[in-house]
Order: sequence, then structure tokens, then C-alpha cells
Amino acid sequence: MVSLGVLTTPRTFAYDGDIRARSRTECKANRLDFELVRGQRFRQLMRLLRFNNKTGKAEPIDLTDSKLNFRIYHPRSEVDISLTHNASGEEFKKTIALTEDESTALSRLSTEAERQAYVNGLSAAQTALRQLAIEAGVGKE
Repeated sequence: MVSLGVLTTPRTFAYDGDIRARSRTECKANRLDFELVRGQRFRQLMRLLRFNNKTGKAEPIDLTDSKLNFRIYHPRSEVDISLTHNASGEEFKKTIALTEDESTALSRLSTEAERQAYVNGLSAAQTALRQLAIEAGVGKE
């Protein structure tokens, strides 16, 4: 990369030869997420390993004759907004459509609280809540 002029200085990487069982917290920083871009080639190679407590090493998993299931999905393009009338307990719902940018931004958020705050800030969601409040008769009592 340096010889091509992409990088100004070579990057060095330290090999972590300490292959051992790690906690979820320890591994969270190295979480494996993929984002595909239409029109761009994608090729991913994975080496599945299982930690062997007896040997203290990670060993390859034999997947011969195994059936693997993957889930590939497009980011959500719709969100349901709901409002519950306290007095009657009746729930009112409305579905709003998200733009492609909004869907992508929503899919990148990691916690439910972050997703909820993002949706609440959308003008379409605020409009939908006002319409639901009218349907529910909020303020007439």
C-alpha cells in the first residue's frame, strides 16, 4: 500500500498468539458485522474455531456434512409507532416508511434505547404520534 501511494507509512500489526477463550465483553470490540454495498464485490472467508479447554488451543471445526443457516436482510424500511390511551388501555398503531438513509442509520444503532431515541426524533414519527393522539382523543377529557 505504501508503494502504491495509498498509505504514507507502513502499518504494523501485532500478532496475538494468545489464543484462548474470551468473554463476550472482551470480544465486543472485535465484533464481526458486514455491510454490503450494491455494485461492489463481496468475498468473505471465515475460519471457524472451537476452543479446546484440554489443550488450551483453538481448533478448527469440522463442518463436513453440516447444514449452515445464514440470515441476510435489508435494513428495515418501516417502523411501527404506537400510542396507548391510559384511561381505556386501548392501543393505537401507525406504520411509517423510512427513507433508505434513515433505515441505514437505524440499522447501525446497537441498543434499543438508541433506536427508540432515533425514531422519536424523526419528523414522520412525530407527525404519526400527533395523528394517533387525535385518534385516541387525547386532550378531550
